[in-house]
Formats: sequence, C-alpha cells, structure tokens
Amino acid sequence: VQAVLFLVCIAVLVLKKVREGRERSWRDFFLDSSKQIIGTGWMHTLNLICAKKFGRYESADECEWYLVNIVVDDTLGVGAEYLLVVLVASLFGFESGVYGEGEKLEFGMYCQQLAIWILVV
Repeated sequence: VQAVLFLVCIAVLVLKKVREGRERSWRDFFLDSSKQIIGTGWMHTLNLICAKKFGRYESADECEWYLVNIVVDDTLGVGAEYLLVVLVASLFGFESGVYGEGEKLEFGMYCQQLAIWILVV
C-alpha cells in the first residue's frame, strides 16, 4: 500500500511539472523533488520511531501516536518548517532551489540545501 501511495505521489509531482511549463528545468524539478522525497522519508522514519517510543510509555498505542505525529507535522510543522528554511537561507545567504549558475550544477549547493532541509524537518 505504501509503495502504491509513493508512486501516486511521484505521478502527481510529474503531472505538476508538465502542467507548470518551462519555468523550471527538469533537472531543477528533479533536485527539488528529491529533497522533498528524502525529507518525507526521513520524517516518516522519525514518526515511526517516536510512535514506538511513545507507545511503550503511554496508554495509547503506536498507531494513535503515529496519527498524532502526522497531524501535528502536517499542520503546525509545515508552517514552522517554511519559516525555518527562510530564516536559515537568509542567515547562510543562499536561495532554496538554486543549484548553480545557468546549466552548471554545483552538487555542493544541492547537498547543503538537502542537509538543511533534513535538519529542519
């Protein structure tokens, strides 16, 4: 079920890119999307770990704690993540989604943005 959900999400992202037009290159789209996919995988893993830990020490079971984590992350968390990314980008002087000059890919810029995103999430 999770694999099907993952494939549906990828399909929606590709559809979004096709409808978006040529504002952003496929390379930048892939790099932007990969940051989101990796961050989502990281958040999913952290939510599973927290649900297991909380389920051991509290009266609610792991599924209930996972639901609480997802709801809080998808409501309050998204706003907080946005503000943190804007703050960190302004402090470190980079623009999220920019990976080099023109067509030249600076992989270090991508890695820096990915690391910041993982820490923010």
